[in-house]
Formats: sequence, C-alpha cells, structure tokens
Amino acid sequence: MSSKIKFAKLGVDLRAKGQKDGPLSVDEMKGLLGWEEEPEGKDWGDDYLFKDLNKKKIRLTNNKTNRPFRITLARRYGSEMLRGKWKLNGEPFIFDRFGMTQDGQHRGTGFILAEQERQLDPKYWAGEYGQRGPLSIDALIVTGISEKAEVVDTLGLGQKRSLGDVLFRRKEFAGIKEKEQKRLANVLGGALRLVWLRTGGKAITDAPWFPHSEALDFLQTHPDIVKAVETVFKMENGSGADGKRISTKLSLAYAAGMFYLMGVAKTDPDKFEETGKIDRTLVGKAKEFWGSFADPDALPKGSPIMTLRNALDRLDASGATGREEIIGTAVKAMNAFLDGKKTPSVKDIKPKRVKNKTTGKIELGETPRLGGLDREPPEPEPEVEPAPKGKKTGRKGSKTDGWRVKDLAWVEDPDGEHWLGEITSFSEDGKVAFLKAKEDGKEYETPIKTLAADKPGEDD
Repeated sequence: MSSKIKFAKLGVDLRAKGQKDGPLSVDEMKGLLGWEEEPEGKDWGDDYLFKDLNKKKIRLTNNKTNRPFRITLARRYGSEMLRGKWKLNGEPFIFDRFGMTQDGQHRGTGFILAEQERQLDPKYWAGEYGQRGPLSIDALIVTGISEKAEVVDTLGLGQKRSLGDVLFRRKEFAGIKEKEQKRLANVLGGALRLVWLRTGGKAITDAPWFPHSEALDFLQTHPDIVKAVETVFKMENGSGADGKRISTKLSLAYAAGMFYLMGVAKTDPDKFEETGKIDRTLVGKAKEFWGSFADPDALPKGSPIMTLRNALDRLDASGATGREEIIGTAVKAMNAFLDGKKTPSVKDIKPKRVKNKTTGKIELGETPRLGGLDREPPEPEPEVEPAPKGKKTGRKGSKTDGWRVKDLAWVEDPDGEHWLGEITSFSEDGKVAFLKAKEDGKEYETPIKTLAADKPGEDD
C-alpha cells in the first residue's frame, strides 16, 4: 500500500446529472480503483485479480486492503447497470486517506465491465435498453476515511435485503397487520420466483439468479400473483389451532405460485408475449382445487387432491431435486383434477424417476407442466459421436470423467464462490471443462475436479 496520503480530509462528492462535474465516467472509475491491464509483451503469470471481458489480466492497485474480490458479484452489478436498473440510492463508494478502495470494488468493477459488454454488442444494448453511448453512473464518492481496522471493519455490516424485504416496502398487502404483511411479502417473493422459473421453462434445480429488479418487472407483468397469494393465505386460515391448512403439507409460496399457473393454464403463450393478454378461465377451478386441499373433509375416494395430500407426507423438500418432485407431483394432481380423473394411488401422480446412464444417479425422468404460461423446457439437442481429441469442442456427445456436454454442474472458483454452469466442451486432455455460467451467460474454464452435481454446502 502507498504511504502517500491522497485525501487528507474527509470529503463527499456527488457525481450526477445536473451537478458541476456530471455523472461518473468509466475512466474516472478506473482511476479510483487503480485499474491496470497487463502490458503487451509482459507476462504477469498468476499475479492478477481477474480477466476482463477482453481476456486481459487486470489488477486493481487501489484495492489491496479490501475484502476478497468476487468477479461473479461484479458482473451481477454490471448487468443491472446495463439494463438501466441501477439507481443512485445514497450508498457511496468509499476510499480511505491513501486512496485505497474500502467499499465499492464490486460495483465499480461491474460498471467498467458493463461498458465493455456494451462495446461488444452496441446495437443490441442500444436497441434493447437504450444504452447508446459510453456508460456513466450517478454516484456518491466519500474520500479520506481512516484506514484503521476499527473504522474499516464497520463497513458493510448491514443485513442484505431479501426479495421479501423489497416487496414489504412496496405495501402490496396494505390493510392487514404488519406481521402478516411481512409473511405475505416473503410468500409473494417465493411465488414470484417459482412462476418466473416455470414460465421460462426452467426447473428449480437450474438455480438461476433472480435479481430484485427483474422480480419487480415480472410482478408488473403478472400482477395476479398478488391475488393468488392473498387467496391462498385466506385458505390457510392463520397459524392457530384451526390454521396451517396448507402449509403443513406444502409451502404457501409454492401453493400460491401453482394456484396462479393453474388459473392461467389456458393462456396462449404466444399471444401473451405479443399483447400481454391472459386467459383467466380456470381461476375458478384453481380456487376449487386449493380450497378443497385446505379443507379436504368432503373429498371423495380417489380424488387427486386427497392423493396429493397423502403424497406430500412422503416427499422430502430438503434438496432442489426433492422440491422439483413436489412441484411435479402437484402439477400431475392438478392436471388429473382438470381432466376429471381419479388417482387412487400416490404412484398415479408422482413423477417417474430414472437412472442417469452417464452419472449413474437417480433423477426425475419427467417435468410435468400445466400448459399455458407453465411452459415446457427446451428440447435437448440430439447427441452425436464424440469429436476426436485435439482441440476443445462443443459437440454434444463429448464427455469426460462421467460429465457430458449440456450437463449442469456446480463450480467452486478460487474465491470460494459457487456458481452453476452448463458444460459446452472439454479440453483435449480431458482435464478442463468449459462452461457457460447461468448467471451471466459467459463462458469460463475450470478443472474437471472442481465440478459437482449439487451446490456445495447448500441445497439450492
């Protein structure tokens, strides 16, 4: 660290449109972070922080006393900036007396990477998000804080806002007790994520990142999910002796999400994409199904609803695959109900399990869908013969150490971060996998030994 004091006094500078110096530019952010690229003809070896989108090795020379750097987090911030979702909220970039970055390394790096991303495809970002020139951001810059541990170690101690926290602030459930509003906001957050996954043809096991900004945009497109949450919550009948009529069997978030998808199951997905028109013909059926689920006393023998209740007693929701099985079982029960079919046995509604020929693991062999906005996942591409060794290949038959192209795998990177990617190819020696990360769509390379079928230390 430099021993030269750069900011002798505590200072605050607002960089925004309408201010004297205007918004902060990428070049200015590079200067603040000490952004340094590996010079031509010089090899830094492993002595660098990360590679940017131009595959250049990067150091942040003003970032030597900060917490560990996580490139995935920086890219998340960059994605928000590129999509126009980043707003000045009063949270500052903070630098100490010596100019060292103490808060803002990921936001600042994300900003720089966002501009690189824009430059790689300027027409797309201009047409899709209106980003027509070099990016700039409104920012609050604080300089000159003490570099001492008793000061720096107090930064970033606030609790991260969950999606439920964000929804609670929006008062989507005004008029009821605050304690219940908090619960409903969390239920809504879970229901939004489930519907977002299902309408995108994804599975819970895909575990894609769901930014708060995208969740709020999604809620604007599907406002009836709020009504679904309210309806299911009324059916739950509270948490007392006569309550928990649904949540003892199934989470309210899943019930509300499936309620919504069932009610709009006759929607034409293509017309919805064009006009936003939703067919609510089956909302009454959804109320009948989930109302009977909550109050099953009058259900006839062989009812799919009663069979579902019995099935849920036997299913384990502790892992992503288990939760996928629960959703699949509920969908098969709802489809049987809509078709007027009886399902006397749990086997009638449980998704089939099969053995994966490549990994030898038992997994779900079907992904039941309701139709309408509850879309089928994309068809897998047909496999072909493995390509000959020599170069990395993306051909679909390529496989190494039990892994195959198109498999989803969890990776632990050198920073200890875990991320999910889809294998696109392998190196010629079979020791390295090339993956397309689910978070940012970028391709990375990693040793085969770092791959795992399940997220280390977590279920989802």
